[in-house]
Amino acid sequence: MLKKVFLVAGGAGLLASLFFGRDAASYVSTTFSRAKDSVRRSVPVEFEIARAQKMLEGLQPEIERGVQEIVREEVELERLAAEIETAEHQLAKSKNEMLRLQADLRSGQKVYRYGSRDFTVTQVKVDLAKRLSRHKSKDTRLDTLRKVYDARSRKLDNSRQKIEEMVGKQRELQVALENVDAKNRMIQVAQTSSKFCFDDSRLGRIKELVNSLETRLEVDERMVDLTYEPFDGIPLEEPVAEDIVDQVTSYFQTDNTVAEVSFEEVH
Repeated sequence: MLKKVFLVAGGAGLLASLFFGRDAASYVSTTFSRAKDSVRRSVPVEFEIARAQKMLEGLQPEIERGVQEIVREEVELERLAAEIETAEHQLAKSKNEMLRLQADLRSGQKVYRYGSRDFTVTQVKVDLAKRLSRHKSKDTRLDTLRKVYDARSRKLDNSRQKIEEMVGKQRELQVALENVDAKNRMIQVAQTSSKFCFDDSRLGRIKELVNSLETRLEVDERMVDLTYEPFDGIPLEEPVAEDIVDQVTSYFQTDNTVAEVSFEEVH
């Protein structure tokens, strides 16, 4: 099966090199890149948000392990500090004792009494030499302990800083992810609202029809109010024009007395 796969892949590569020549690699890489982008775009945003949230939650155990290591290192450094402090006290005591023996030897005595026993000059010198050797060994060890303490303290400070940065970035990413989720929800609401948009052209056609009906009814109503005079035929005789003098006489003949009185009052 693998042999067939390799043969097909090799054949596809050979065809690509034949068609595209030296540019075959760029064509193939561009094709795979676009295919990968297409697959990513096809993944729902909600799924990607949930995946990012899962990844953020996956950081928590690592942070907790780091905090636990820091606490453990703090405890060990406290013990190391206590050990250094004890060694310093021992060295200080050892130094004082050697200085006392040194001062006694410089006094030139033949016998030295410490506690309830007497010691010769040789015994005191031998004891002082042994004390000096042990002191040097303890002093070397103390210097090593101090260096170890300093190195582990610096490492602890770096670990604390890294944990603090990691926690800070986790919080920033959590806030950013929450903003992305809120924005996605807002876009979904906007997309849902857009589905309820009506067709304005249909409303315009309906309004035009209603206006046409209103005009038609108004015309019909006005036509009903118009007076209708029947047409009997074409008049063949010319109408006789009445003389204006006769018209005035006919208008005022019923009230001659009032007309005369008014005329006299005027004169």
